[in-house]
Amino acid sequence: MSFSIVKEIAVCKGKLYKLTHESSTVKGNMNLNLYVPSKTSSTKIPTIYYLSGLTCSPDNCTEKGFVQFQADKYGFAVVYPDTSPRNVTWPKDVNIDTSNWALGEGAGFYLNSDKFENFKMFDYICKELPVSLNESEFGKTIDFIEKKSIMGHSMGGMGALNFYLKGKLNEISPYVSCSAFAPVANPTDCPWGVDAFELYFEKGIKAGEAIDPTLIIGSEAFKGKSLDILITTGDSDPFFKNQLRTENFIKAVEENNVQNVTINIEKGFDHSYFFVSTFVPQHCEFHAQKLGLI
Repeated sequence: MSFSIVKEIAVCKGKLYKLTHESSTVKGNMNLNLYVPSKTSSTKIPTIYYLSGLTCSPDNCTEKGFVQFQADKYGFAVVYPDTSPRNVTWPKDVNIDTSNWALGEGAGFYLNSDKFENFKMFDYICKELPVSLNESEFGKTIDFIEKKSIMGHSMGGMGALNFYLKGKLNEISPYVSCSAFAPVANPTDCPWGVDAFELYFEKGIKAGEAIDPTLIIGSEAFKGKSLDILITTGDSDPFFKNQLRTENFIKAVEENNVQNVTINIEKGFDHSYFFVSTFVPQHCEFHAQKLGLI
């Protein structure tokens, strides 16, 4: 599969590529951003995939997260996928409230819908996109498949946790490490997740249980396991209590005796990219250590 370079932008010490390609998984054109650092290596450099939150595009973290500075410092590439398919034609019998920014376009929840053929973001990001990038010209110097970690914000934090845990269960190619900013940690127990699962799945919340990070990490499969997860959430986040459900995730980790899961609740921080960008250096250092870059 070929990628078209829409724009090449000099930023920090490297290059940002705005890319577009046809996806067979979501059956449409998809946009993404790719940052390639200046730091060279005799071997392929690793990749960090960044999953954005509700209403976002590939540009949000690209423009406001400042991950590029850390990519230059440590020597990793950054892939910023989109949050959903675009220009979707909904079935006539589906009533989508276009004013609800937590559903539909920009709110794909990184799942595989069994109701709508376009909404297969799990397979797109975990399977199609890494392989396609690895087979492209960029794959000559970047490892998009083996040496990879993942991080995300809000809905994207949920996706990052889910993808990482699914990798540990050998359901997909594994990620080396995972971090999340203010993740929707228990989506079957919050309005955003419940509404999304009712829309995207025939069996609603019941089907959503299979991709709920709190339920997965609290399962027998992870009892006493050692993982590599870092989570940061602000205690002034307006979504902290009714949407993120961080306390439920903490409880599941503690009760299941899961090791090496660090959860930091930072005083005074909200849900914005002011919060995200503040802790990006800490998260990138965490990933750089796990990827063997420092």
